[in-house]
Amino acid sequence: MIVRPSSSIVALSAVLALSPGAAAAQQQTTTPRQMEAFSRNMRLNVYVEQFVAQAMQPFRQADVDMDGLDSGDLTIARRQVEARDRGARASIFMSADLDADGVVTAEERALATPPFRRLPTARAEDGVLARFDGDGDGRVTLQEALAASVPPQSPSRESVLEVFMTFDADNDGRVTAIEAETALRRIFADFDANGDGLIDFDEGVALSQAAKPVRQAATCELPRAGADQQIVAFGLYEGDAVPSATVVGQDTESTTAEVVIEEGDTPLYLVLTSYDAMIWRVTGAKDRVARLVLSSSQSDPAKKQNSPRPSAAGAVGLPAEKVTVAPHGCLGSFHEAGSAEEASVRAAIRQAAGRTPDAIAGAYDAITVTLPAMTAVKAKTSSDPDDAPAGFDPQTWRDAVRFAPGGVVEIDPAAVVSGAPAVSYEVLPQQIGLAKLVGEGAIERAGGRFRIVKPIPRLPAGLSGAHAVRFSLAPGVPRPKGASGHSCVVAEGDPKAALGRGVCLRP
Repeated sequence: MIVRPSSSIVALSAVLALSPGAAAAQQQTTTPRQMEAFSRNMRLNVYVEQFVAQAMQPFRQADVDMDGLDSGDLTIARRQVEARDRGARASIFMSADLDADGVVTAEERALATPPFRRLPTARAEDGVLARFDGDGDGRVTLQEALAASVPPQSPSRESVLEVFMTFDADNDGRVTAIEAETALRRIFADFDANGDGLIDFDEGVALSQAAKPVRQAATCELPRAGADQQIVAFGLYEGDAVPSATVVGQDTESTTAEVVIEEGDTPLYLVLTSYDAMIWRVTGAKDRVARLVLSSSQSDPAKKQNSPRPSAAGAVGLPAEKVTVAPHGCLGSFHEAGSAEEASVRAAIRQAAGRTPDAIAGAYDAITVTLPAMTAVKAKTSSDPDDAPAGFDPQTWRDAVRFAPGGVVEIDPAAVVSGAPAVSYEVLPQQIGLAKLVGEGAIERAGGRFRIVKPIPRLPAGLSGAHAVRFSLAPGVPRPKGASGHSCVVAEGDPKAALGRGVCLRP
């Protein structure tokens, strides 16, 4: 049996509806940003009174003068968030500073998060400590820790309060409790289809289906597709080649693929998504492209987590005015047609671009994608040592092309249109980078490990999972910069002194 709202609640709703501010608010429509901010309070079998009471908690905590929410309240809330953030950074730093000398070394980081611990918090703490190392010298000072940022585990109270400010129905710079509660009731009503004041089972299912596209649309601001434009979306997990440039920093691997545009008369609104950081190379009938939207599941880790971050994606072959790099989390990525991820991307495109894609397809990996034919071609792997490029170690190259069968593609960073500035890799990522370093004589293959015999700029990015290897440092060779991923780095003569996160075995 569904319980109907009591008469007192109906009366309260009527009073709210009669107030001038409420009337103005009721004429407004709920924005994706507003829905996203309060969707966590909207769940199955929740009454409107419960929803409003829970959603109003940040408002009441911040409204210290009990006169409504204004810019002064937001300033205080912002300072509170910053103070908590500094405390979190200091706590992480001090928990790893085992000798209390004001510096966290690489050895202390390894001891603070033992390799055999599988708790997510251990891996997360080590990643945070790595981001604290501002100058990349392998040592973290308290000053570096306080200057860094900690990714928020959930939306901050400050960001929710900023959404509350959008409920200022009479535009006087102050949001009253009446204005806020009326707007929250409007948001609830958007999903209370039968108007009984309760989110029942069917409404809860509709809410869960709508939640992800709404959260994505809250961060999406994309150009609308023209009526004469064909919207074509294609997704890859990764490209089959490694670019010589990166749009995601030196410590993250990137891939690249070519996009061939077929001849035709219809202007194209292209949406290209990838899981990996990606540089798309556009060729063919490029004049057909009216708009290229790029999205990736990766983003620049150097950007502060609480600031807008672009997707780690870029393109060459088109002018900058035709390229839009979607904010991280805006569209997401997919590579399998008919999957839940594809449906989510399709819905997000409809929300952000104004229409459902006319054609959508994907593939796990490719060296070339042809559009709008929606075809993808994989690169062919060659194990012939003679196929290794000049300057690359043939044996390590054979390992490399198992992961990147398209090899290396030279890309001029100045030609890349991207959200974050493109730069050349100091050391190419993964096994491709290892093959280059061995070919240059900076690293030697010694049994099942790679022996670093000369100083190198940094470790290759992406040496995790199946890419993980074991390094040893020759005497006198400094530990390279860069993240070791799951790989192991030991100093020769002291095999117990693990300098990376990987598990080091005795030689």
